[in-house]
Amino acid sequence: MQYVLARIRKAARDLLTLDDQNPKRIFEGNALINKMRRIGVLGADQQKLDYVLGLTTKQFLDRRLQTLVFSSKNARSMHEARSLIFQKKIAINRGNRRQLVNIPSYIVRKENESHICKLFQENETSRTKRRTIKKNEEKANAAAAEED
Repeated sequence: MQYVLARIRKAARDLLTLDDQNPKRIFEGNALINKMRRIGVLGADQQKLDYVLGLTTKQFLDRRLQTLVFSSKNARSMHEARSLIFQKKIAINRGNRRQLVNIPSYIVRKENESHICKLFQENETSRTKRRTIKKNEEKANAAAAEED
């Protein structure tokens, strides 16, 4: 993320060295600002290149899929969010189109943030979960029998 931020800030610095009326500064500056707004690191009121220079790595880290899955309560921890993403149990749904993403560092656009969803239910009974439940019941029964 630091490398991505460094490249963006360098582009903004290069554009700021140009004259205000330079067509390259106007065109590329607006494109850079619009890209940052689509990602969600700049607000609607931040329409200047100076705000691009003020971006921090935390703002970009907050836009990662792993962070958004955790903050949207689809996972109980960051580690679980990362595991769910690697297991392809997180998707970005847009209408009838589903995009499976298995990269935790995927940068999610602001418009897609509300479309992140789990692909399995909490009450899913996989073989591993059934085995874990059975082992826990056996331990509880053994502990109860030991107390008696």
